[in-house]
Amino acid sequence: MNFDPDFDQKQLDLLASQYLQDTTVNGKVIFFSDKENRISHATWRFNDADHATLREMGLKFALMDVLDNLIAYRVREEQPNAGQGVVSISDGMMALRWTSLEVAEALRDED
Repeated sequence: MNFDPDFDQKQLDLLASQYLQDTTVNGKVIFFSDKENRISHATWRFNDADHATLREMGLKFALMDVLDNLIAYRVREEQPNAGQGVVSISDGMMALRWTSLEVAEALRDED
């Protein structure tokens, strides 16, 4: 397999087009994987109304599934920081930034 640096964003764009059209949800999801390189947990940073909207529309489950697959892809392709990162959601769009474990933990622990 050859690593496609645009693959992550393509997957998020597809997800956003399915779930986030005509929404004004804004926030971020900080996620982590376990030793088996599977999604283990995430911290959702949204106001209560946006969080409820994401839950009701089913995006939380769908995003966790996509992130799980992206982690596996990055590990298989031996990419750095494959186990944790931040998804920013803003006005119907998603962006993903892979980070070191230390950066992800610091973001998770922010107030």
